[in-house]
Amino acid sequence: MALCGAWAVDGGELERLLPFEVRAAMLAAAGAKPGALEERLSGPLWLVADAGRLAQDADSALAVEGFLPAFEGPALGGLLKSLARDPELGLSFDGHYALAHADVARGRLRLFSDLSASEPIYYARAGGLVLFSTSARILLAHPALPRGADPDTVLEHGLLGITLFGDASPFAGVRQVLPGHRVDVTRAGIEAKWHSPQTFDPVAGSDAELADRLWRGLVAGVQHSLGRTDEAVVSLSGGVDSAAIAAALAHVLGPDKVHAFTYSFEGIPESSELREARATCRRLGIRRHTEVSFTREDMRAAAPEAIGFQERVASWGMSSLELLVARAIAARGYSSYFSGTGIGGLQTYFQEIAEGWRAAPGLMEFYWKRACRDHRSRWKVLSSLHPALDTRSIMMPTRFIPVLCVLKYNGVIESLAGYFPGALDSVAVDISERPRVREAIERTRALPLERQLQFHGYVNLHVYDDRGRKDKISRLAGARKISPFYFPACWPLAALPRLDRPGFRDARRWHKSGKRILREAMRTRLPEEVVFRRKVKGENGPPEKWHIPIAREWEPSLAASIGALEPLFGGRWRDLRPYFDSHLLPLAQWHSIFYERRPEPVSA
Repeated sequence: MALCGAWAVDGGELERLLPFEVRAAMLAAAGAKPGALEERLSGPLWLVADAGRLAQDADSALAVEGFLPAFEGPALGGLLKSLARDPELGLSFDGHYALAHADVARGRLRLFSDLSASEPIYYARAGGLVLFSTSARILLAHPALPRGADPDTVLEHGLLGITLFGDASPFAGVRQVLPGHRVDVTRAGIEAKWHSPQTFDPVAGSDAELADRLWRGLVAGVQHSLGRTDEAVVSLSGGVDSAAIAAALAHVLGPDKVHAFTYSFEGIPESSELREARATCRRLGIRRHTEVSFTREDMRAAAPEAIGFQERVASWGMSSLELLVARAIAARGYSSYFSGTGIGGLQTYFQEIAEGWRAAPGLMEFYWKRACRDHRSRWKVLSSLHPALDTRSIMMPTRFIPVLCVLKYNGVIESLAGYFPGALDSVAVDISERPRVREAIERTRALPLERQLQFHGYVNLHVYDDRGRKDKISRLAGARKISPFYFPACWPLAALPRLDRPGFRDARRWHKSGKRILREAMRTRLPEEVVFRRKVKGENGPPEKWHIPIAREWEPSLAASIGALEPLFGGRWRDLRPYFDSHLLPLAQWHSIFYERRPEPVSA
C-alpha cells in the first residue's frame, strides 16, 4: 500500500468532488488489502495510510510512508502535536520517509520529502482537488489525469531517466515533491520550498574533528535504526562506504550479530569487491558472510518489475540489482538491511566547476565543447590539471546539460549549441530553452554560482547519481534498505565540500565530498586496502554489457509504447537511439507498464 489522499482547495466537503467509486478505484490501484488501512474522510480531507501510520485529532491529521523510527505507532501522535504547536517545524529526522500533514483549522495541506527522496510523494491538481500519493499509480486511477508521458520532460527521461529541472514527473499532469522540500497547498495556491534545516554551506573543522563527528553520527544513526533489534544485515561491497556501515554495526551489536551480504555476477571474473569484502569481515570479526551470484537472466527478469516499483527508468540496472539483493535478503528471513548509500556526491565538484568558469570562461568553453562532443577525446588529458576540466566526473556527457543551463542563465555562456554530438546538440538546446528550466534557475539566482549548481545538482541529479527510490524498491521487495549517511547527523559530512580544501596539486583535491572525512574515520578501523581502494567504474553494479542487449530483447513487445513516445521526441527518436538505447527502450517499458497495462479510470 502507499500513502494517498485528496484535499478540497476551497475547504468544502471533499465527497462532492471525489465520489466513492473514484476513491475505491484509487485504492484498488494501490493493491490495498481489506483491514490493512486507516482512513480519514471528513470536511476537505481524504487521507489513507497503512495501519499505525496515521495520526489525527479534531483539527488535523498526519500520515507517513517509509522508515521513520522516532515516530512508529502511537509516537506519531507526538509529531502531530509538534506540528500543531510549531507549523514551520523543520522536519529533519533519521529515516527515509514521505509525509502528509493536513491542518484543517488553518486550511492548509503540506507534503514533505526527506533529503534522500527515497519515498517519493507525487501530487496533481484535478479541478478543485489536489490529489497526492507516494505512488503515481494511485493518481493515474483518477479520470481527470492525462493518459501519457509528460511532453515537457519526456526528452530528459529518455536521455537520463530524470527531470533535469523543476518538479515535473514523467507522468503528464503529475508533479513531485523534491528532496528536502515541502509543498504547501492553500486557497492562495500551491507553493514548493526548500524545507530541510540542512544547507549547502561547506563544513569546517580538522580531519580528526570531522572524522570523529562522522563516526559518532554513524553509530547514533545505526543505534536509532535498530531499535530493539539485536541483529542486522549489511549489504557489503568492497568499498569503504558499506564497510563503514559494517564497522558501525559491529561496534553497536558485536560482530556475531552482524550478517554481511555480498553479491557478484555469474560469468564475470571475480572482482576486488569480493576480496575486499572478505577482508573487511576478517578485520571486523564478522563470521556470517553470504556471497550470492546473480545472472544476466536474473537481471532481465527483474528489470521490468524494478521499473514498475521505482515508477521511472533512472539507473534501472542498479534498481534491478537492488530488487534482487532485497529479495535474497528477505528470503533469509530478514526484513531490513543497511547500506553505504549516500556518501560522496558531486557537491565539491560543482564548486570547482563554478570557480573554473568564473576564472577562465573562454578556456573552459573551448575545452568542454571538445571534451563533451567526444567522450574519448584526446583533450581529456588536460583533466589532470584541475577538477573543473574533468568531464569524466559526471560520466555521461548529457549530465552536463543542467550545469550548462545554469551557466547560460547566469550569463556565463550564450547557448548550449556546439557542446554535444549529432542529435544531442539540438536536444540540449531544446531543453535549455524551456520555460520550466529558466524559471527553476531564476528562483535561485540570488545564490552564488556554486550554490546554484549544488542545489540543482542535488535536488535533481542526485536521484540519478545516488540511488534515490531504490529504498522504496527494497521495501516493496520485502527487505527495507536503511542508509544512515542520509541522516541529519551524517549528511553534511558525507555530502558537502570542506571549507579548507587541499592545495592545487594535492591529490586529495579530487576526492568526492565526504570521502576524505570517511577515510580518516575508518583509517584505524578497516583494512588499508579497503579504506584507500580506488573504485573501478561498473564493478559494484550489473555489467554494462548486459544493459543494451536486455533492453533490446523487450523491443518487439513495446511497439505500441514506442509509437506513442516517438512523436514527443520531435522526430529525433531514431537519431538518439545509437546513444541511448539503454534509456529509450526502458522508457518505452515504463510507458507500457503505466499506460498500456493499466485499466481505464472509472468515471467520476
